[in-house]
Amino acid sequence: MKKVWFDIINPPQARYMIPLLEEFLISGYSILLTTRNYSTTVDLLGQAGHEAIVVGKGVGSSKVRKIVDSLTRAIRLSIIVLKSGIPDILITGSRSSSLAASILSIPDFAFCDYEFAELKSHQILKSYLVFPEIIPERVFLEKGFLKDRLIPYNGLKEDMTFAKSDYDNIEPMLLPTEWENKRKILLRPPATQSHYYKHTSGDIYHEVLKELSTSNDCVVVFSPRYPWMIDEIRTYEWCNQPLILDNRVDTIALLKAVDLVVSSGGTMIREAAFWGIHAISIFAGEKCSVDTYLEAKGLLIFAQTIEQFRDALAPRKSEHSIMHNSNVLNEITEEIQKRISK
Repeated sequence: MKKVWFDIINPPQARYMIPLLEEFLISGYSILLTTRNYSTTVDLLGQAGHEAIVVGKGVGSSKVRKIVDSLTRAIRLSIIVLKSGIPDILITGSRSSSLAASILSIPDFAFCDYEFAELKSHQILKSYLVFPEIIPERVFLEKGFLKDRLIPYNGLKEDMTFAKSDYDNIEPMLLPTEWENKRKILLRPPATQSHYYKHTSGDIYHEVLKELSTSNDCVVVFSPRYPWMIDEIRTYEWCNQPLILDNRVDTIALLKAVDLVVSSGGTMIREAAFWGIHAISIFAGEKCSVDTYLEAKGLLIFAQTIEQFRDALAPRKSEHSIMHNSNVLNEITEEIQKRISK
C-alpha cells in the first residue's frame, strides 16, 4: 500500500488539505499526518477525526527564529518519518517538511495560492508546486521553478475546502436575537506574525475598529487570529458588544449568518467571496492573482483608507459568480499520482 505524508501546520492549510487527505484515503493510500501546535490547527484536525503527530509550535514573527525553527523541525520530522516508514510522497505547505523530504529523497508537493509568499525554499528543494491556474505559470518560472515542477489546477483553493460541503442545506449560525435588525459584520484582524504582514494593514484595521465600535447600526462577530487580539478589542468602547468566536464554529454556518465579511486578507475573506458574500479586504500587502480575479468579478472590494472602507460598506450584490469545480480533489489527486508513477 502506498503511503502519503501530510504535514499541515496552520488552520488555513487544515481547511483545504483535510478534504484532499480524505480523497487519498478513499483512493486506498495510508496516511502519515504531522502538524505543529499553532493556533487552532490541532483542534481542526481532531474535529475532522484525524490524529496527528505534533512537531513544533508557532514561533512568532522573528525571521531568525523562524529559520532556526524550520531547520530544527526538519530534523525532528526526518527522525519521525524514518521510524514510521518512508512514505511515497509528501503533501505540504511547510518549508521544514519540504526540507525533511529532500533529506530523505521523498518527492514533495507544496501548495500555494499566494505567489508573494516565501517560495525560494521550495524552488531550491525542487518541490512540485500546486497552485490555481488563475496564477500565470510565468510567475513561478521567473522565480526559478522548472516547468515540469508546476502543477496548475482548475479552480480555487476554496474548491478544495468546500468540495464535500452541502452549502444549501447548512443552517446559519444562531446569533443573539437582539441583533435581528442590526447589520452583522464578521471581522478578521491582520496576521501580524506572517512574513507578508504590512504595518499599514494594522493601521487601517485599527481605524476600522474605531469606526465599527462607535456604530449603533452594526454588530461585530470577531474572529481573532491570536489570543491577545481579544484583549485588544476589549479596550474599545462598543455601542454593541462584539461576539468573540472560538474554534468550534462551522465556517459555512458562520458565513451564512452575517451580512458582510471584513478581513485583512487571508482565507476567510476569500471564502466569503467564493460564496458571493459581501467581502471587504483591508490587506495592504501585494495583491495576488487570486485576489485580483475576485476583485474583477466584483466579489472582493479592497479598502486601503477609512474613507474607502466607508464607501465599501454600502450593501451590494455582485452580478458575477464563480464557476465552482466540484471535481477538483480528484483532479489534483490524479495529477499527483501521475508524477509519482513516472
